[in-house]
Amino acid sequence: MSLLVVGSLNIDLVTVTVKGLPRPGETLAGKSKGIYFGGKGANQAVAAARLGGAVRMVGAVGGDEDGQRIRAALQKEGVDFSEIVTRGDQSGFASVTVCGAEGENTVSNRR
Repeated sequence: MSLLVVGSLNIDLVTVTVKGLPRPGETLAGKSKGIYFGGKGANQAVAAARLGGAVRMVGAVGGDEDGQRIRAALQKEGVDFSEIVTRGDQSGFASVTVCGAEGENTVSNRR
């Protein structure tokens, strides 16, 4: 199987809460946090590569350390990242809040 994925690549800053998702103006304490490689396109490319596919990713990252980390993560997963271009100086990132009890989430991002 050969697959070309065109989509987003970013760094996800994830906080898991216990009580639910915060409402506007509300602050909830997180029970865990993490920084992960993500983006819907990148997640699809990695999933296909893990299933044994030959996968190429097309997208853009910034000229920062996060852009280098994203490329390294794709390479580690066996995704061809040679068509990813560098645009601007900041890669995309997303702030993700996950409700641990229900698994619902909210996402705010910067591309």
